[in-house]
Formats: sequence, structure tokens, C-alpha cells
Amino acid sequence: MMHDKTLKFALLGATAVGLLALAPLSFAKDVEFVKKAAQGNLMEVQVGGMAQEKAASDEVKDFGRRMVADHSKANDQLKPIAEKLKVNWPNALNAEGKQMHAELEKLQGAEFDRKYVDEMVKDHKKDVEKYEKAQVNVKDKNLREYVNKTLPILQEHLMMAKSLKANMSGQGTGSGSAAGSSAGEGASTPPSSMGLGTPPADAATTPDQGASGSGTAGGMGSGATSGDASMITPPETEKKKSYDKME
Repeated sequence: MMHDKTLKFALLGATAVGLLALAPLSFAKDVEFVKKAAQGNLMEVQVGGMAQEKAASDEVKDFGRRMVADHSKANDQLKPIAEKLKVNWPNALNAEGKQMHAELEKLQGAEFDRKYVDEMVKDHKKDVEKYEKAQVNVKDKNLREYVNKTLPILQEHLMMAKSLKANMSGQGTGSGSAAGSSAGEGASTPPSSMGLGTPPADAATTPDQGASGSGTAGGMGSGATSGDASMITPPETEKKKSYDKME
């Protein structure tokens, strides 16, 4: 009898130790996602700031301004989750981000516009795919909520970048007004309401934006970062759109 009890307690102890050992592994994908998302937001903020200074087109400047506000807000919302998961928060760009920054830093004007917008299309395609996978893979409740609220906004960012690229292909990048005049061509221009933040008073309004909207997150709004860290889901009308998926 004593032997049976001893064996029973030994098995229970071994099971408990095994479960504790597996617990960190169950959140391994969460940790990896947070690291990549934080780096992505940081990169968007830094190159978006460059766009405001170097771009020739007013539309590209406004897009860069929106990226700074949106992705700053995204990281504000992501940081508490990173702390909860004990993820080391990045304070500098990784190798990939540094390379993009270095390449853009060498360019000016229309040449910068073309390169920046092209990179934004490619980067947001990757982001959309990454967040779609995270919807299935992440375990942490707060992180899943962040992903679900951010993904539609990133898809909207992708639409904006594609629209800018289409306008450049048809009109060139010599003037900001030329890029904006063909908004009916190529990918449709998304509304200014991005789900987070408040657009700056001087932000350019695209033809189908109408009144200024709100928006920020990894997509997220045209305004400066506000003190409110809550993520606002994009308008119901916007949710009905079919967004481009990762190729």
C-alpha cells in the first residue's frame, strides 16, 4: 500500500513538472509575434518620419505622417502585452529595418517617393499575412484582441499604399496634386477614418474621404498619437470591404 501511494505521488509530481515545462512553450509563438510586431511598428515610425521630410508629394508626406501616428499608437498598445509575456522591448531597428532606413536616407524627392511607397506596399503585405496567421496561432487573450483589432487597419494601410503606387504609375511623382487627382484609378482610396487617433488639421483629404476621420495600429489613423491607448475598431462600412490578402 505504501509503495502504491509513493508511486502515485511520484507520477503526480512528474506530471506537474512536465506541465510547467511545457507552459512557456505554449506561448512561444506569442513571444515571437510580439517581437516581430514591435520591430515592424518601430521601423514604420522611423521611415514614416523620413517621408514627412524627404517626400516630394503631399500625399506621400501625409501617408508618412499617418504611419508615424498609427504605429506609435500600435506599440503603445503592444508594450504592456510584451511586458506580460516577458519580451525584451526593442529600442533600435533590427538589421532589416536598418537596411531599409539606410536605402531611403540616400534618396530625395520623387525618387524617395517611389522607393518608400514600394516598400510600404511590400511591408504591409507581409504584415497582413503575419497578423492573419497570428489570429490562429496566438494564445494570450490580450494579444489576440490586439491582433484582431489591428489587422483590418493594416489591410486599410495596404490599400492606401497600393493606391499611392497606382497613382504614381499613372501620373508620375512630380507633384502631390497629380498623385491625388487620379484617385479613381487603380486601387480605391480608403477613407480617412483608420480606427485610431485623430488626423492632423493639415492632413490632405483624398477624394472619397470626405470629412476627417479617426484612426491608428502594425495601422491606424492620421493624427498625432493621443493619450488614449484604446484601439477603436474601424467603421462598420469599412469592415465590409474585401481587403487584399498576402500574395
